[in-house]
Amino acid sequence: METTGTGVAMSRGEPSTSEYQYNYTYVAPLALAQEVSLSHRPTLEWWGQTMEHLPHIVNNRPHWVQE
Repeated sequence: METTGTGVAMSRGEPSTSEYQYNYTYVAPLALAQEVSLSHRPTLEWWGQTMEHLPHIVNNRPHWVQE
């Protein structure tokens, strides 16, 4: 793999067949998508479900600190 000046990894000798370009330098060594298409982003339904669970997550936070 080679890296462009922006830190986007490209495979040598092969055209990109992936739908995404990955950035390996933002949080090394994780490969994070440079951009995500609108069709793959969280939906309003997902955000609603997340908000429903948020009070439970926040309520458990003090237990994490004590451990």
